[in-house]
Amino acid sequence: MKKKLTLVIILNILSLYLFSENSLTIGSSNEFKDFSLTNLSIVKGLQGYDNLEISPREYKPSLSTDLLMHFNDISFTDYANNYIVTHYDNINSVEKVLGKGSAYFFKGQEIVLSSKKDSMFSPGRILGDFSIEFWVYPMTISEDTTMFSWKGVNKVGSDFIPQKIKCYFENRNFVWEFENFFIPEDFSLNSIKLKGKSKLIPNKWNHHLVRYDSQTGLLEYLMNGEAEDVVYTTPSGREESIIYPPYTGNFSKKSIYLGERFRGFIDELRISESFVSEPNISKFESYGSFKTAVYDLDGQDVVLNNITFKEVEKPETLIKYSYRFLTEPFLEHNLDIPWQTMNDIKNKDHGRYIQIKGELFSNGGTDISPRVESINIHWDLIPPPPTPNFKSITALPSSVKIEWSSVKHCNVEGYLLYYGRESDNYEEVIDVGKETSYTINSLVSNDIYYFSIRAYLDNQKSEFSNEIYCRAK
Repeated sequence: MKKKLTLVIILNILSLYLFSENSLTIGSSNEFKDFSLTNLSIVKGLQGYDNLEISPREYKPSLSTDLLMHFNDISFTDYANNYIVTHYDNINSVEKVLGKGSAYFFKGQEIVLSSKKDSMFSPGRILGDFSIEFWVYPMTISEDTTMFSWKGVNKVGSDFIPQKIKCYFENRNFVWEFENFFIPEDFSLNSIKLKGKSKLIPNKWNHHLVRYDSQTGLLEYLMNGEAEDVVYTTPSGREESIIYPPYTGNFSKKSIYLGERFRGFIDELRISESFVSEPNISKFESYGSFKTAVYDLDGQDVVLNNITFKEVEKPETLIKYSYRFLTEPFLEHNLDIPWQTMNDIKNKDHGRYIQIKGELFSNGGTDISPRVESINIHWDLIPPPPTPNFKSITALPSSVKIEWSSVKHCNVEGYLLYYGRESDNYEEVIDVGKETSYTINSLVSNDIYYFSIRAYLDNQKSEFSNEIYCRAK
């Protein structure tokens, strides 16, 4: 029993001598520096450290975008550059749908958007297709709340006809009202109302969209992508050939009001001069990926031990990792080296330069994203082999025979024999393989020569041995 215990202790001591484990942490208290990100964002985790997460599906401005606001910070603006925002600094970073924040409202404060001359609500415009949409989180549902409003005035002859678009709560339903906004041929008064069927619930996000198709006169209200009410801007209110077009009167005001007497949050406001056929009601992209920087592990060849990951696990999501590991830098000639899975890591996988790739997949509804908190690379340093010692040296005619002791406790690949005519200045080196004796021929008789030897293993070389000298006969 004592012999077995002694053997275990010896083996442990040898393993500590032969290998020294090292590690590198990426993420956590360190940053994800020099990462290549595709559809991924860096967000703050629960402990305040950076995490990698699939990017939110925030809208991006397009040719049909009339207004776009994300409310990510107090400097939010209209990305379409058609509206000027009055100062509003009530931005909330906790309760949000997409991005970094949302607009927080409490009674008595609203956002006023002043339109420029090229906006959809500029006076005197006959409009085509349009859509108005945003996310709403009501903390209370009050009948005196107006979520969205615009007022206009159309002059017909000597008469001034008031116009308005108004979105408000009624009996816990979302209501859109269009007064004299769709103009009959005889300019008679016209009022259209769309009312949702689904009851609103406090403290819950819902997406609201009203959209208009100028080819058919279809005016439709959707909540979370589902139709709530439909009407046609026609004399009968049903589909027919005569369609009342939308028009902003010449005496219209230029301002849009958002969140009058509202208590809650609004996120991702967008107005489009198009019929939005597929509203964005998903929180995340379906897929994202990253590539780390290329890391030089201790500036020498090492044995890759393992790579571990700390994640925020979410149901129905997936993260896949792969890596590539080389003894030489990643240059043009080897950039296409294939990626290996984590299962491919072997104990004798030697290299120096490593890069890691991650692929993140959201759930089926793309409303949940996994997160990567940190990456840990573990490797073992390969120390140089022990230094061999000379046993004997014999002078022969025009040659010298040298013998040395084999290196113990290390399966070296071979030995390098150095010699020259000056001490510590070796002009020649011979790879003698695993031999432990060697005869050097073609030496000059009576000249003195100095010798040293090194062992090598996995591109590592031992220290030079003690120097010996001899004169050839």
